[in-house]
Amino acid sequence: MAVSPQARVQGIGEIVRPAAFEIARNAGYEEMYLETDFVLGSALGLYHKWGFEQRPFPFDSDYRRANVYMVLDL
Repeated sequence: MAVSPQARVQGIGEIVRPAAFEIARNAGYEEMYLETDFVLGSALGLYHKWGFEQRPFPFDSDYRRANVYMVLDL
């Protein structure tokens, strides 16, 4: 998820998050994962707040900068 610099700190994530989680649940998904970078401390804190847990990567990431793998059980 990315938000343009002009729109940050306006609660966009809190608007989008519940809808995204509900769509995933309704589609039958049991978990949601994300890949990020440990230098994005604010984002990591937000993901933890939303219930994501950090886990080891189960695969090689396609993203060169991704060094954190997180999962949310839906």
